[in-house]
Amino acid sequence: MISKDIKADLISLAVNGDFVARKAVEILGEKIDSLPFDGAYFKALEKEAWSVAGEALILFGCFSILGLGVASNEKKVYKSLQKARAQGDMNASYLLAACAYYGYGVAKSHQKILEYAEEAISAAVPDAGAFLALAALEPPFANLERAFALASKAAEAENPYAMFLLFKIFRETGRDDLIDAERALAYLRRAVELDFPLAVLALADLARAGEIIPVDNNLALKLYSRALKFKGLASEANLKLGQMAMNGEGVPKNADLATSYFKRSHHAGNNEASFFLGKMAYDDPLTSRRGALMSIKMILRAAERGCDAAQTFIGNALVNDENISKRHKLYYAIAKADPDAEGDPEAIFRLGAIYEIGEGLTRSEENSFYYYEKAAALGSARANYHLSSKYLNGTWTPKNAELFLSALTKAAEAGLGAARFSLGLAYLRSLKDIPLDAALAQKWLEKGVESGYPSAFGYLGFFVLMGLFGEKDYKKAVGILRRGLALEDSHSYACLGYLLLAGKGVERNEEKGLNYLAHSIDERSELGVYFYAQALADGKHFPKSLPKALEALDKGDVEVPIFAKELRARVVLEMEEEIRALIVEGARTEKP
Repeated sequence: MISKDIKADLISLAVNGDFVARKAVEILGEKIDSLPFDGAYFKALEKEAWSVAGEALILFGCFSILGLGVASNEKKVYKSLQKARAQGDMNASYLLAACAYYGYGVAKSHQKILEYAEEAISAAVPDAGAFLALAALEPPFANLERAFALASKAAEAENPYAMFLLFKIFRETGRDDLIDAERALAYLRRAVELDFPLAVLALADLARAGEIIPVDNNLALKLYSRALKFKGLASEANLKLGQMAMNGEGVPKNADLATSYFKRSHHAGNNEASFFLGKMAYDDPLTSRRGALMSIKMILRAAERGCDAAQTFIGNALVNDENISKRHKLYYAIAKADPDAEGDPEAIFRLGAIYEIGEGLTRSEENSFYYYEKAAALGSARANYHLSSKYLNGTWTPKNAELFLSALTKAAEAGLGAARFSLGLAYLRSLKDIPLDAALAQKWLEKGVESGYPSAFGYLGFFVLMGLFGEKDYKKAVGILRRGLALEDSHSYACLGYLLLAGKGVERNEEKGLNYLAHSIDERSELGVYFYAQALADGKHFPKSLPKALEALDKGDVEVPIFAKELRARVVLEMEEEIRALIVEGARTEKP
């Protein structure tokens, strides 16, 4: 790794909140711009660390833990830090806490994290309180109250990271019994005043989305522009500024300006920016054939690197793009990607997809299935995901629950968000030969959330508020659903609509709740239809109508595990009771 990359990586890690990197940047201070960060520098630093210790040891320990510039020597670094700690160096205690947190030179130990971090806190080591608060948010602690108390204490000492953590606790948990929106926003604003990079970007996102504060595109533009000076956030800031220029948010639409921002972000490795660059060229009717092919290849690369927007675009373009010439360019570009290359599972998967759609190549179920199986055997998560649906539905092959579950599990274990979400639901759908398993369902839905798959947020929030995974926890559900809302997940809109109407976990707001519910139904969310049918059956917010409730469940193709069946059974039973009551009443009136 060349020296400028080490420096850039260190700054990027620090800007994005890595506590070890922040310590290294703190020690280096202004020298960071003049140091070479080459082999000779790190050799001299290591020699000084072992002979003199002190600040050199702390700095060398930081680079060792981060894996930047020096060979790993975990045991020696850990023992040297212990020795420095015994001599009263509280920065050593701080790094020892990080070692226990990451399992560097010692087994992960939350007891040691507590011991070392509290020593550093008592010596007022910067970031120590915020670091311990972050650790308290994670298993096996997962103690929000403890994290909140630690972060609050550190925030009193004007630690901007602690202030950002307090905002994060509010945003991700919805625990307004700990901290309300107004206080969370105040902490975030103060962290921005202290020039904390993540806070600058977070406040810009809020201003742009109109969350917690009214939409303020001018403020968003100002803050995103300010974030450009932070090397670790410049890529994300350029992406957001490009989107605003592309969409005309706060500024007139300007394709050239948007392209310049996207290019900077793309060159920094941002896959989403690569997608927007490719899509703008793809959508431009003046783009040459060569330019269109290059743009499509850019979109394909972004998709292969995990960009959800690029993956969705490709799927829609293959099937729905009415511009036939563009569709053929897309198939041609895919075919030019050498799909038959030995050992390239994603290229082989793409060939299977082309054969399945049947454009650009003659449609062939046999060839498509062959290439899907070949790609899956080489480890393609997307190929396994596609195969799972074939085994489930009996498409081109007999139905096979065992092979369905095996293929879907492989795709999920490879990290594919859609597969993780689908696997979570599979354990709750009462599918033939697949037993109900709430524990596995919870595990995979949570992993779907970790992957950022939008629908996973809505369904996980739904099952949490319904109490499927334990006691009903409306506060926790709200925290999950708010994150889904930020991803425009229709299922999250449905659940939050219900909670707003019921005043559970959030302040009751009927107008907003009905709007959220209507939006989810427009987007064909089965959870939205479920809550609408429930409201019709109960006569809440809508006139009671059991026939309409039953019609909604049937026409909406609602398969929400367990709960839809229970609701349908209740509606049918009530209708039967009403019919029996009418028959009895009719018999009485006919008597002389």
